[in-house]
Parts: sequence; C-alpha cells; structure tokens
Amino acid sequence: MSQNNPFKAPLYKEVQNNNEQKRKLNAKSAVLIFASYLGIQILSGIIAGIVFAVYFAAKNSGFNSEEFQLFFKGYTLPILIFSLLSSGFIMLALSLKYGKDLIKDTSTTGIALNTGKTKNLLFSIFLGILIALLYSSFAVFIYPPDPDAEVGPLTQMLITPGPTRIFWIFLALFFAPFVEEFLFRGVMIAGFAYSYGITRAAIIVTFLFVVIHSFEAIHYPPAFGGITLIAIVVLYLRLRYKSLGPPIAAHFGYNLVIASATFVGG
Repeated sequence: MSQNNPFKAPLYKEVQNNNEQKRKLNAKSAVLIFASYLGIQILSGIIAGIVFAVYFAAKNSGFNSEEFQLFFKGYTLPILIFSLLSSGFIMLALSLKYGKDLIKDTSTTGIALNTGKTKNLLFSIFLGILIALLYSSFAVFIYPPDPDAEVGPLTQMLITPGPTRIFWIFLALFFAPFVEEFLFRGVMIAGFAYSYGITRAAIIVTFLFVVIHSFEAIHYPPAFGGITLIAIVVLYLRLRYKSLGPPIAAHFGYNLVIASATFVGG
C-alpha cells in the first residue's frame, strides 16, 4: 500500500515549517528593509559629496574647503529631496515584496495600515502635542539649549529662511510621520514580533528609532528623552488600537509642536 495517504493530517511541525516558508516578513527581511532605507540615504549623500567635490575642484583649479562648503550648501535641498524620495520608494517596494499580504493585518505581527477610528486619531494628535509640550517645557525651563551651540542638519534647515525651511516643515509634518511609522511601527515591529515576540521587538525597534535620530539629538542630549518617550507612546497606540493611524497622528502632533518651538526659538 502506498504510504502517500492524501487524507492523512499533516504533522504540526510540517504545518509550522510550511508557514515559515510562506511568511516572508520576519526579523531578517525587516533588517534588510531598514538597512536599505538608511543605507540609500547615506550612500546618496556620500556619492553627491564626491561628485560635487570633483566638479568643484575641476571648475576652480583647486579645492578650498570653506568655499566648497558654501558651494555644496546651495545643493543640499535637492540632494536631500532625491535621497528621501529614493529611500522611501525602495523601502515601500521592499515592504510590499515581503509583507504585501500583511498590509491590512492588525495583529502584532501585521503591518496594520489603516486609519482607525476618528476619535482615536484626535486623541492621538492631542497626546502627541501634550508629550511635545512637556518636553519643550523641560527644554525651556530646566535645560535651555545654548543659542550658540552647533545644531544638527535638520534643525539648521528649519532655522534657515526660504525653500529649505518650507521643505523641512513638509518633511516633519507629512513625510516623517507616515514613512517612519509605516517602517518602524508597521513593517519592523511586524517582522521582529514574528521572529522574537512583541516584547523584544518593541525594545529593538524603539532602540533603532532613537539611533536614527541621534544625529540631531547628539547636539542637545535631553532630546533623547523626548524621542524615546514619543517612540514608546506611538508603539503603545499601534498595539492598543491595532492601526497605524493613531501612531501617525501622534507623530504629527509631536512634530508640529517641536517644529513650532524650534522655529520660534531659532
């Protein structure tokens, strides 16, 4: 008698292995998506710097670092736009490749891309504003920043009048909330939670979120506290409401206050 019985129930291990093979979004693919997003931004900046340095040296028959910085500064905005758009496109493309079937999944191992209820969105915006106000109050009254201290590149964009400031406002209020929440509280939390469980996933994703903002926060150490706090809150909102809508809303509210405070202070 043939041993291939089509009516025989598959063993649990066989079912588990089949699920592992079908599931593409895990910790490994989440790291790949994150590394691609960050790596393209860094690589595009390096390539642009080399290209413009060679062009500047050839055009001026020499290289003066101070003159080059002034020259390069005029091209910072288009380079940044290209960098963010290209990295965002690649991140979304890879996310769809590995997690297309998880976009609407609202579990801890899904991406949960939905708006959620209106009342939850309004509450989340208010919560983001409240956290930013608490952080800003601490910054003003307890640990006021040195007005002569060096600032990060994004803060420099905000305090620079003209198109650069307008782009920064767009970046902080519309690009960053959606893209970063989709990446961190959507794709990455889903991948890491699937591989390691939600607790370890929360720690890893929050840590990485703080790390990518360290280039700005390093110039004002208390900023690490504000970034960590908002990262914890938006993750809670994602898990509590099973939606990326509330985290995006809270991120928007937080950035709105920080941008306003920095603009007024600058």
